[in-house]
Amino acid sequence: MRSEYIFASMALLPLLIGCRDTITDPPPASPPEEIEVGIAPTAIAAVAGKIAVGEVAFDFGGLTFGPGVVRWIDPSTGAVLGATEVGTNPQVVIAAGAARDRLVAVCTGDYGAIGGELDLLDPDAMAIERTIPLDGQPSAACAGPGDLVYLGSYGDGGVAVVDPIAGQIIRDWDPGAGYEAAAVAARGENLFAVDFDSDLLIHLDSDGVVLDAIAVGDGPIDLVADPRDPDRVYVLHSLEETLGVVSLGGRSFSRFSEPIGRAPNDVQWHDGALWIVASLSNEIQSLDPAGGELLLARHVGVNRNPMQLAFAGGWVFVTNLLSNTVSVLSAG
Repeated sequence: MRSEYIFASMALLPLLIGCRDTITDPPPASPPEEIEVGIAPTAIAAVAGKIAVGEVAFDFGGLTFGPGVVRWIDPSTGAVLGATEVGTNPQVVIAAGAARDRLVAVCTGDYGAIGGELDLLDPDAMAIERTIPLDGQPSAACAGPGDLVYLGSYGDGGVAVVDPIAGQIIRDWDPGAGYEAAAVAARGENLFAVDFDSDLLIHLDSDGVVLDAIAVGDGPIDLVADPRDPDRVYVLHSLEETLGVVSLGGRSFSRFSEPIGRAPNDVQWHDGALWIVASLSNEIQSLDPAGGELLLARHVGVNRNPMQLAFAGGWVFVTNLLSNTVSVLSAG
């Protein structure tokens, strides 16, 4: 009887071990579908293992700006890790520095008495390292070669170039440039900008010298350079609500036939696809860059007014201006 008990216990041992493992090992962490943040989140970027959210703190009743904030989120759990006060109206945040391990917050100012500034932040310390005052109203930015950051603006001419690590303005705005950069994008030694008012894609070298200007659609608001094909740059139009592609060699522009959402304002390249934020449709869309075929469309809810997106850990994080939240969707 004793031996039968021993053998029976041995037979049950793997099941007991399996039960123990099932009970004690927690499931993989995942962020919630929506994360509450501060007032009027607009900008967002993935940097140094965190998600950084730029909150413009706009009072829609009084039509005034409060202190700008960068809020830090753990992308694996959605936990808010902390907040850093920055300049007024942080419209853009990007990963910067040669190792892309710093965050640059481009603060536009209040379009009046308060001017623009660039804040360089350490994501590990969640603190400002340096503030660089800027003339004008910077409202667009991209990381360039090494430590360089290119800045665009609706109200100021040309493209400004800043080295935030060294704390230097390499080149300031140029009122005589003949164009305003509503958005900027870099690929290697090439720089691209879109002029919203003139409906142009501007092609520049890394020093900011204009190489070409190509006509695009009505109201270009954002752009992204194809990382796989040096001839292609994609342009997003907010007024005619289309996405198109420019052939640099052919100096030609063509629109994709696939309709996109209302009031699009952000386009990014991720994992071989183009991702678009359509603010008035409260929608995120992914399209095939070859011909613009719609791959997926996901709503973030009603009256959210999504603004920008960032990717981390298989998720897409989307700022929602009106609901003071960040939506989290699967990027697959």
